[in-house]
Amino acid sequence: MTQSEVPEAIPTVPAEPPALARSIAMELVTRYRLRPVDQRDSRLGSLAGQYELAMAAWTGSRGVLVGFYRPSADPFGASGDLATRCRDALAWGAERITTQRAQTCDVLIMVLGKVGRLTMTPPPKGPVSIGVVAIDPDSGEAETLLPVPSGLPSLGAIRSHVRAIRSGHEAPTLAAIDLAGRQMVESGYQKPAVRPLAKTPVVTYSLIGSFIAVYVLEKTLITPSGSIGLSDLGALVNAGGTHL
Repeated sequence: MTQSEVPEAIPTVPAEPPALARSIAMELVTRYRLRPVDQRDSRLGSLAGQYELAMAAWTGSRGVLVGFYRPSADPFGASGDLATRCRDALAWGAERITTQRAQTCDVLIMVLGKVGRLTMTPPPKGPVSIGVVAIDPDSGEAETLLPVPSGLPSLGAIRSHVRAIRSGHEAPTLAAIDLAGRQMVESGYQKPAVRPLAKTPVVTYSLIGSFIAVYVLEKTLITPSGSIGLSDLGALVNAGGTHL
């Protein structure tokens, strides 16, 4: 294989994605319980390397992926690229339903920049839903190109993040987002309660009592005198005949 034939390495997540993406990502962790995704994660499949920041839910009956990226400066080229991303996301979602054994899969694409008109028909209704929101960080405008799937941030919530960043609000770091995701997973695990045996089971005393009753009855029927001595009940007798 020549040097020109060596496949290009898939880029990993940048050290710090755009501030707006990080601001929305923190809400995706704390409110929607999504986790940051490493671009080298094999579960991304054909979507690996397509997004500067991605958040996902890999388990459960619902698969979710939210991806952030900045389009090219050419609006027409950006529009065609977005259509390709939507088709790739639709195919990925269908595959994810099989591998995750989920009932539905929702993908929300966040475009951090201007794009032209989306040159594709809306995907048909089914178990896989694709939503697209275009945000212009410079002007602060945000619009829905494809409806946002239910259970993900609305356009109004996204606009509030845009206003916060434009007003000077400091976005969390990627490390803080990852830490919040880890804490979310840990808080979701509850250690099974361990209750020590504080009382002797009642059945133990009942069992002992039944043995004594049977023994007494047996001695009464078998012994001619019908009397039962202490030695019969297990008392020790010393050499002088005195019970201990």
